[in-house]
Amino acid sequence: MQTEKPALLNFNDEVTRMIYGFVSRPDRPAERVSSQQVQEAYQQICHDKGFVWIPVNLNHAMSEKWLKKHFGVGEVLFEGIREGSRSTRIERLDDTLLAVLNDVIFRPDETSDEVSTLWLSCHQQLVVTAVLCCWW
Repeated sequence: MQTEKPALLNFNDEVTRMIYGFVSRPDRPAERVSSQQVQEAYQQICHDKGFVWIPVNLNHAMSEKWLKKHFGVGEVLFEGIREGSRSTRIERLDDTLLAVLNDVIFRPDETSDEVSTLWLSCHQQLVVTAVLCCWW
C-alpha cells in the first residue's frame, strides 16, 4: 500500500504566504496541501462535502488578494484586522463566523514572550486563520 506524501512547501516560492493548507473530506484523514492544491480542492469541495482550512500570514502583501480572488473571503475579515482588536470575541456577521483570539502564543517550546492575535473566519466550506507576524 502506497501512502500519499504531504505537499512540500517552499516559502521562497510561496507567493500567497499560506502556512499550510488542509483539506478535510468525509471518511478521509485531513490532507496537507500547497496553495495551488488548496485552490483546486476548494473548487471540488464547493460541489461536494468537506472543507478547506487556510492558515496565512497577513504580513505578506499577496495573502489578502489571493484569499479574495480564489476563495471569496469577504472584506469583513480584513476590515477587522486593519482596525485591530483589543477584545477576544466570536461574532456572526451575515453568513460568516468571525473570531478574534488575542494573546495567542505560537512558540510554546521557546522562552519567547511573543504573542499575537489570531483571526478566524468561517464561511460555508472554508476556514481561514490569519495572523500578523514576521517570524516565518
